[in-house]
Amino acid sequence: MGPAPKAEPMKQRVNRCLLRLSDRDTEAMAAAELDGIARGLEADELPAFLAAVSDARPTDRTPLRRHSLRLLALLAAAHPRDAVAPLVPRLVAAALRRVRDPDSSVRAALVDAARAAAAAAAAADAALAPLVGALLHEQDQCAQLASALAAAAAVEASAPSADLAAYLQALLPRLLKLLRSSAFKAKPALISLIGAASAASGGGAAATAVPSLRDALTGEDWAARKAAAEALALLALEHGDNLVEQKPSCIAVFEAKRFDKVKIVRESMNRMIEAWKEIPDMDEEVCSSDVPPSPQSQTRSSSTGQAKNFECKVNVTDAPDATPIKTVTEEKLLKDGNVRARLEARRVLFQKNGEERYNKVPGLKSGSRVVPYNGDDDSEEIAESEDVHEEFQSGHKEEDLSKIRMQLVQIENQQTSLLNLLQKFMGSSQNGIRSLETRVNGLEMALDEISRDLAASSGRMPSSEPDMNCCILSPKFWRRHDGSRYSSKYSISDIANYSEESRTSYKWERQKFGVQGVVTNPLAEPNASFAGNTVVAQEARRQNSAQYKSRMG
Repeated sequence: MGPAPKAEPMKQRVNRCLLRLSDRDTEAMAAAELDGIARGLEADELPAFLAAVSDARPTDRTPLRRHSLRLLALLAAAHPRDAVAPLVPRLVAAALRRVRDPDSSVRAALVDAARAAAAAAAAADAALAPLVGALLHEQDQCAQLASALAAAAAVEASAPSADLAAYLQALLPRLLKLLRSSAFKAKPALISLIGAASAASGGGAAATAVPSLRDALTGEDWAARKAAAEALALLALEHGDNLVEQKPSCIAVFEAKRFDKVKIVRESMNRMIEAWKEIPDMDEEVCSSDVPPSPQSQTRSSSTGQAKNFECKVNVTDAPDATPIKTVTEEKLLKDGNVRARLEARRVLFQKNGEERYNKVPGLKSGSRVVPYNGDDDSEEIAESEDVHEEFQSGHKEEDLSKIRMQLVQIENQQTSLLNLLQKFMGSSQNGIRSLETRVNGLEMALDEISRDLAASSGRMPSSEPDMNCCILSPKFWRRHDGSRYSSKYSISDIANYSEESRTSYKWERQKFGVQGVVTNPLAEPNASFAGNTVVAQEARRQNSAQYKSRMG
């Protein structure tokens, strides 16, 4: 038997598969083979595989560049953390060789590789330090975008720890300064990184980053506005208790910017506003906090002339071995419509007899306060507060009714003015139509008068029907019978044969057009004298013609 064939070296095998990635026909098979190699590696084979995959050449095609970064992410995720942690700096350095790649798919693979490396890193800055260094020193826009996205993904994937929080707190001022710089172009990705770093570093850093993120909402880049809204929503969910003081000013700015012209930005704004509204108010924080113990029992109630400022607090004396109980507090009687519920709670609280009021409540721990009180005074106080509340409600109802009446009157006035305008417009339109019709009729009459004058002056008659009183006009005065608006309402069939006796008594009342090429004026109404004169003229012409022929003969 011959010697057993030697196993192919790791680097040659990986390079052969990487070259096959450049061919579209063999890309799928080469990718599957490389994934199998990456999953089946031993711990001592990881450095060799990493070195083979890390080679980056300018002539590499897009599938090769993209899949080499995917192999780095697979290498970090498919093997134990103890075996991958020492290789994290080399893995991140290999990924950063593609940081200037303009292809978006290669950039997404780089972000996945950075996320996997950060999850496998043993120290907080093992994966973040190279990414942050590239972010702070790169001047290319593609490199800035890729490094910022990769750093944000690494922060999100890192395990929470004190070292990570300290590192991010020291890094956050530099990131905020970089955000204000005009040389940095990838602002949306940097804003996402600031939001992730602020959420992971602690409440103090979150409060520091809020003003810069709030200013980013007013920028012209819609992607930056969207990233700022998402970052602020994340801070409100993670560190809402530390943002109580900034809630009023931020809510005012958010409400002014919520109607963005870009739909996805509007949706992000609405989610951000909902998250910030969940943050408790300042007065709620004060009421929920523990009140320092007082040596003497106190009862404090204040009632002013204005019902909205009415405030009543019931304090209970401290007992050394008492459990904390819920304090009944009425800050604003007319707030949110809970006045009746608050008064009923007070009645239930003060229903005990006078002897039990001064006794210590059994089973209570430290932190609660019980105050003796006079039941008659409390009942009078409750009655007064009810009277004030009823008067306040009645006044508000009357005011609301008056406002409604005023609005109805305004609506009626507006409707009346609209109707008047509509009537004026309709009247003016009708007048305009009438004037236009009058002008058209006048123009027709003028044209007919011109045609009648021309017919009277020419005196030419057709030879086929010499007995008909009509005139021959130029074709430019003829009217077309093509269905136009001002065509004649009489047809050729209306013309009758005329006899010699009825020729002078014919009534020229009908309008006739286009008889054997002859045009008849529709407005001309010749009388009998006009017809007789025409006949005399014709007879005179015949006699003159006969005399001329006899002389010539």
